[in-house]
Amino acid sequence: MDNKVRINKYISESGIASRRKADEWIASGKVIVNGEVAAMGMKVDDSDEIIANGIKVFRENSFKLIAFNKPKGYSCTAHSGDESGIYANFDFGKELKYIGRLDKDSEGLLLLTNDGDLCNEISKARNWHEKEYEVSVNHPITDVFLRKMSEGVRILDANKDVWVVTKPCIIKRINERSFSIILTQGYNRQIRRMCEELGYKVVGLKRIRVVNIMLGDLKPGESRDVMEDELNELKRRIEGDKKAFKNDVSAVRKTNKTSRDKNTEPGKGQKKDISRNKNTEPGKGQKKDTGRDKNTEPGKGRKKDTSRNKKNDRYRHR
Repeated sequence: MDNKVRINKYISESGIASRRKADEWIASGKVIVNGEVAAMGMKVDDSDEIIANGIKVFRENSFKLIAFNKPKGYSCTAHSGDESGIYANFDFGKELKYIGRLDKDSEGLLLLTNDGDLCNEISKARNWHEKEYEVSVNHPITDVFLRKMSEGVRILDANKDVWVVTKPCIIKRINERSFSIILTQGYNRQIRRMCEELGYKVVGLKRIRVVNIMLGDLKPGESRDVMEDELNELKRRIEGDKKAFKNDVSAVRKTNKTSRDKNTEPGKGQKKDISRNKNTEPGKGQKKDTGRDKNTEPGKGRKKDTSRNKKNDRYRHR
């Protein structure tokens, strides 16, 4: 029985990257199989020695998805030089990749998996997957603050060095200085930047939900395996969010097309442009241009050119 799979799938199942990222590495010659540069679409199995982007690849035999309560003061990094990294302080294998990082000063639910495709799917902001947070700030919360946060705030996207307006979101007051917020995107330090633009400073931030996976009663530093029923619901919601995103994109494109058609086609209250016809076809108050005919056809006041015929007659009579 052939147990070989495509190289990009094998790399994804190892947890170090998504299939798309694996394809990028393969295309740029960064994947080596048994000492040879890998080709796109080639098949491999566990007997092959595979190095991807300098990392030796081992495929896990079983799928893993872990819910972890990241304590404040630990960073989401696997860098060996960072002593505050979660991999340096907690018992996670390097094959596990976190889904949607949390700042060092933030705490709460962090999902880790060895499935590169799942990691990539949830992390994509365009897929509109919900993430819920509880936030504390340094000033009493006003109704104006809640309204502006829910409508979207202009912040700096530090990764691209451009200003953006955040998507509308659901926000609820918890008490005088705390609120819950549900985001469907994930700009760097987004909640902190939103609050700063409105004159507030975040003093506490905890993530309590990712899609349908809840933090629950996990204590800081504790982790658990995500249950099968949670995983099934997670996959169902991911597919639902993708369909909703496609439908919204289709609706926007349809609206834009209709708008363009209205601007280019004559309709009620808009006169048809007949200037071209007026300029090219004779009508009332416009004389037919016969200049070409006058210049090319003999008529009144113009003698017929017979010089060519006379010359030919001379040669005929010789």
